[in-house]
Amino acid sequence: MNTLCISSSMSSSEWASWVQAVGSIFAIAVSLYVVRYQSKRQYELLINQQNMARIDKIKSFEQLSSAALGVINFFLPHLSSRDQLQCIADRRDNGEYLDLGQITVMCSAFARISLHDLPSELVKPCMVAGATLRQFKENIEFAIENYGKLDSVQFSKFTDALVKCQNIMKETHNDITNAAERIIDSIK
Repeated sequence: MNTLCISSSMSSSEWASWVQAVGSIFAIAVSLYVVRYQSKRQYELLINQQNMARIDKIKSFEQLSSAALGVINFFLPHLSSRDQLQCIADRRDNGEYLDLGQITVMCSAFARISLHDLPSELVKPCMVAGATLRQFKENIEFAIENYGKLDSVQFSKFTDALVKCQNIMKETHNDITNAAERIIDSIK
């Protein structure tokens, strides 16, 4: 049975060779397509993972900013009078001793942020937030160390400086929140 339905000058073994060759080429083409598809899919997954990591980092930074504002908002009412400052300095503030260590930890967290890893829109607000928190802490430390020497004008300047830090942190936190939303929207 050496005849095919198609009349041709090739023998059935030659036809078999051609079918095998075409099948091999088709198999190679399919395998190249599969490899390309898998490579593309793997690349998309990698980009997605990187984007999710960027979003997580931005959200963490936004939370740190929110926490810094929360600490300032918590501390400020406890430092509104000379008597309160004296109680804090003497550590007799009715069990509500304000832990400056909490601010120190947050200042360190801002200092450890790798600015070159942040989106450019967040670099300046990060620097402002860290500096504002540091200034807030340094003002409190100075006032506690010198509370007995502060006259009413100096105490007024002290409280004004704390309120200014609070206002700057509010504005900076709003800037960070707005920039974070824009960046996250652009990533998604």
